[in-house]
Amino acid sequence: MTIMVVSIISLTTSAVSAGVPVASVSDDKTVTFPTDVTVLTGTPLAEGMLTYHDNGNGTITVYDVPTHFQDPAWNNPDSAKQMAQHIVDTAHTVNVGGVSDGDAQKIVALMN
Repeated sequence: MTIMVVSIISLTTSAVSAGVPVASVSDDKTVTFPTDVTVLTGTPLAEGMLTYHDNGNGTITVYDVPTHFQDPAWNNPDSAKQMAQHIVDTAHTVNVGGVSDGDAQKIVALMN
């Protein structure tokens, strides 16, 4: 078994308002985030990305937005709309033990 340890060089937070398209690479702008979301992005991007909405009750709603839109289907308007809608429809709730956006942002500030 091989274990690889990789350190995050930096972590960036971005606020995205409700109504912003889920897939900015698509010509279709009709599938939008239904709520405000926060995007955490590691550097290098290989560290990953997390797009979520803080529900204010110790849970977050996670949207599985890809870090890269490499699938050629994103170039097809019908497919892109379906895939973006799938991201919204399959959002799932995760218990984060009462960590709010404010607390998470304080942690990120300390890391930067």
